Amino acid sequence: MRRAVVAGGGFRAVLLPQSGAGIASLTFQGRDLLRPAREADIRTHHPSGSGSFLMAPWTNRLDGGRLRTRGRTWRLPINRPEDRTAIHGFLRDMPWRVVRRRAGGITLAVAAHRPPWRIAATFDIGFAAGAATMTLSVVNRGRHAVPVGIGLHPWFPRRPDSTLRFAATAAFGADARTLPTTAAPATGMHGRLAARLGHDGHWAGWDGRARLDGLAITAGGAFRNLHVYVPAQDPVVCVEPVSHVPNVANRPDLTAYGPMRPLAPGRAIRGWMRLHCAT
Repeated sequence: MRRAVVAGGGFRAVLLPQSGAGIASLTFQGRDLLRPAREADIRTHHPSGSGSFLMAPWTNRLDGGRLRTRGRTWRLPINRPEDRTAIHGFLRDMPWRVVRRRAGGITLAVAAHRPPWRIAATFDIGFAAGAATMTLSVVNRGRHAVPVGIGLHPWFPRRPDSTLRFAATAAFGADARTLPTTAAPATGMHGRLAARLGHDGHWAGWDGRARLDGLAITAGGAFRNLHVYVPAQDPVVCVEPVSHVPNVANRPDLTAYGPMRPLAPGRAIRGWMRLHCAT
């Protein structure tokens, strides 16, 4: 499996261009900031086994793979059959190419035509001012406006005493398939993750800041919502900056909390996440 390595300022990242521009590892001064990818998952191109993968042109789940646009309901491939959902888009499953290298940074790109989308995307990671910054951008290359959503899905190591805190204005209930049900006023999360094992929830009105132990996470651009997943069996936590509510394409009553953006031809949606680690 071909890998691309970039380093600078004490950071070192190994990327997998042929596996959806996934990040196999990211370290700061030799310490893992992301869970290292498993070699078996690298060989099989399994994105969820990476240290971080990107999500586009939608994030999280679409019930039944349904997406309605331009007066038509599109049926997208169900890639999570146990939920009957289409999950995390398809750009993470495609081979990308390296289009630019620089000191302490790298940019990858891909183009895709899968109706209703004709899009081009770039993913960049760079190290400067003591931080690692990841930026995802998607451009509509088609002739019609189309809904687009983006997000990042990092797997951070979790200790038994790990804490996560962030502010948000709304939290979502979820059904047995983790599809959102209703939103309720909230203040965010602040506490030990050991008390949240199994949590897989969505938050709106996020202020773009989170703190995971000694790691400061900031995000901006289209990343205005946050999804948090705390697997009960694995010592990791996913703190995922995203642009929209899961399944919002089929839940117009939730659009006020974060819609998929109707992207006009030639227009782009862009979001970034920055990791700053205390030395």
